[in-house]
Amino acid sequence: MIWRDRGTVRVNHRTPAPTDYESLPTPVFDREIRQWSPDFVPPLHTMSNCPMRCGFCSIAAGSDTFLGKPRVMSERRVAEHIAALGVERVDFVDEYPTIPRQIRIGRELARIGHRATWQCYPTAGDQLLDPRNCEALAQAGCRAVQLGLESLDPQTLRQEAKPWNHPANYGRILENLYNAGIQVHVFILVGVPGEPINFSLRWLSFLEEHGAHILTIKSGRYRLTRRAPDERRATVDELHGLQVTGQDNQLLNLNRDQFRYTSNGLSRKRVEAVRDLLEEACRRHWAYQVTSSLPRWINRGRFSLEQLHQAADQLSAHRPAEPSIPGSHLKRGLSKITSAAHEELGLRAAPTSYEDVRDLAARLRAGDETVAAGGRRG
Repeated sequence: MIWRDRGTVRVNHRTPAPTDYESLPTPVFDREIRQWSPDFVPPLHTMSNCPMRCGFCSIAAGSDTFLGKPRVMSERRVAEHIAALGVERVDFVDEYPTIPRQIRIGRELARIGHRATWQCYPTAGDQLLDPRNCEALAQAGCRAVQLGLESLDPQTLRQEAKPWNHPANYGRILENLYNAGIQVHVFILVGVPGEPINFSLRWLSFLEEHGAHILTIKSGRYRLTRRAPDERRATVDELHGLQVTGQDNQLLNLNRDQFRYTSNGLSRKRVEAVRDLLEEACRRHWAYQVTSSLPRWINRGRFSLEQLHQAADQLSAHRPAEPSIPGSHLKRGLSKITSAAHEELGLRAAPTSYEDVRDLAARLRAGDETVAAGGRRG
């Protein structure tokens, strides 16, 4: 690694063995570089790679310990780095900060007499169903989380090696975090091989029902990511519903587009249609205007959820929302959804507006609840 330490260029040569994270010095940041925020919020990387191996993600392969047990910095050392930097807010970029680990970081900060808050990337596990755990996180210093919800289909989550996510519990988890004062960003993944379009469509209803407890939303189109388990399976024709169609030889292209869908009527155009509809849902979300005006967590984290709600109300009263997706995109999206609903479910529905397709999504989710209660899906 080559980096600049104020006026000096330093070179860290490759080590013969992975470096022990406990021995790493406190990072040196160039304080002249602005983050679009009045205060400095450093990113801290306290774990070498994610121990989870979700099928679509390559972060588990993102270090010298390649898909192995990650190197982890002790909670005491994390607190010491934060205090040495003299900052009050931190952006943890690790992919798996457990609840106990965050609580211990808070205790270590209290022990050395330094107050700080942070945002991080935990899993949406069932531990968050207990409001006391969410309150303990907030008391420790957690102020924002980014959760990979990904799918509302348990079968898809199992396929992608993410069985700890239980969609039936998402709503309660979001509410518990919100009530604890923790800002929530959610990730949604559309176009996972084998997942019917109608399951992605259900997100429109979910966001309508639970959006009050979400601050920001990111929906992404499924890609093959280099070194991810799915990519390795796909290259040997072992990933059901997807076929690799070419080689990717670009040095910096991490997301491969050289594939096509082979099952469940999936196609790029249908996936993009759902993405357009989800973009419309995002623009109708209560926080869209205010979070678009305050880019990135480092800015939003300066305010409480109550303050963000007040700002959102003021913006909506004095400035119209941004234009929705182009009418041509919406029309094309509705057409693709109509054909998918007919092929997958035998429905003759022909939605002509966003509201129509949102109501269709609500009926589908209501059918899911009937199945969960022992009925049959209609």
